[in-house]
Amino acid sequence: MKKNKKSALAAITLMLMFTFASGAAAQSDAAGPHDAQTLFLRNWLGSSNPPKPIRQHAATATVAASQADADPLAPVKTKVYKFATTDYPGAALSVAYDINKGTVIGLYSFPSSPPYSSFTVKGGIFHPLQVPGVTNTEAMGSNTLGQIVGDYTDQGGTDHGFLYESGHFTTVDNPFSSGPTTLYDISDSGVMVGTWMSIGDTRLRGLAGPVGSMKPVDFPGAFHTAVLGVNSGGDIVGYWIAPNATWPAFHGFRPSKGSLISLDYPGALATVAFGINDNGDIAGWYYTDGGSITHGFIYSGGSFRTVDVPGAVSTVLTRIKNNLQITGDFVDTAGEIHGFYGH
Repeated sequence: MKKNKKSALAAITLMLMFTFASGAAAQSDAAGPHDAQTLFLRNWLGSSNPPKPIRQHAATATVAASQADADPLAPVKTKVYKFATTDYPGAALSVAYDINKGTVIGLYSFPSSPPYSSFTVKGGIFHPLQVPGVTNTEAMGSNTLGQIVGDYTDQGGTDHGFLYESGHFTTVDNPFSSGPTTLYDISDSGVMVGTWMSIGDTRLRGLAGPVGSMKPVDFPGAFHTAVLGVNSGGDIVGYWIAPNATWPAFHGFRPSKGSLISLDYPGALATVAFGINDNGDIAGWYYTDGGSITHGFIYSGGSFRTVDVPGAVSTVLTRIKNNLQITGDFVDTAGEIHGFYGH
């Protein structure tokens, strides 16, 4: 699979969801992000394990307060979620990114065909979503109007953003350079967010705005910035990495009084904020232990709530909607990767 520098950085978002749980983190601590990703993608896309059938789970989520003055002796709050998997028929892996009006979007891959393809599913009916004539399609964000954004890889190995609406794909590239572009989310007002890179540069940068009015987004002091989610008010979330940071020192970020501030799960070694709803609730993932097992989280009202699929080795949340529906992905004990949605 031919991938450029942008993919070697932006795809870390996908890679980090499952690398630590599936054993890629067992390599030397000296390995950098490019080495870790290469190993992970080879293991992930080479998996021949069949997907599990759609099923439902009940999960208990534990609340962890983020405020410095939180009472450590306060009663533990819980919330029960019901999950259903979204495994594309026959695929070696499935990833769920977003849900709107009951339609889940995500990506899948077959063992004999490593590049990703995308899908929509509603009421148990799957439909493939593939940009014609390209080697790779990744649908990653949608809105209530049925618009879908993501990226595709052309025959020359360059990634381009796309907008899908009314049965048609439109290429949406960053206006700053001829370098690669990935779109991760779109709001109902048409604001798109994602990442871009300049030709010859190793720095991953964020972007946000409607077509024709996109602006670069850089977290203050960061070397890498990725904008992964946006709500109807234009509030954005994502992750940033400091210059010369020790891999994989990911920090989430969130909006605060017109600026961006860091969002780190207490004691976490890495935090990624992936989605935000109109109430300001944020979904993402973190890990805190030496085994690098990822956990999903919801950040709401100044507190974190851990949300893990019961029995899973690793869990990631990608979106939280206004009705509190969530999407994400988990790795089971057999090392298989499943997309899910829940409420």
